[in-house]
Amino acid sequence: MRLSLAGAQLQWQVCSKARRAGPAGEYLCWIYGPGRTEFYLVGETKVVLDLPGTSVNFHGDQFPFVIERRHTSVEKWERVAGSVNIVVANRAFDAFVEQPGAGMLYRVRHGGRIIHETGPIDKAEASG
Repeated sequence: MRLSLAGAQLQWQVCSKARRAGPAGEYLCWIYGPGRTEFYLVGETKVVLDLPGTSVNFHGDQFPFVIERRHTSVEKWERVAGSVNIVVANRAFDAFVEQPGAGMLYRVRHGGRIIHETGPIDKAEASG
């Protein structure tokens, strides 16, 4: 099964294609989740990005662009998201930065190169 990131009308899902039978005959749709829920018909989605398989790069990443986080009191970075597309990685990075969490550091990494990195975020200080 090949996974893709499908986007339509400001919604995103990690999906695979499936053939379904309907009153008008067979159709091809994007499905997601354990219940194999229909997302959109193939062709109705605005963006479809193929996701990589299970291969990993030198750094142990399945995606070229990786979003990582750590607390200022911890040295080890934790992978929290990844993407094959820099625009999607940047949007995910922005979403993580907006989440509450005092003392959290975030970064976007492409292999060994750091693309974006935040300093310590203290939401109490930022809003006060």
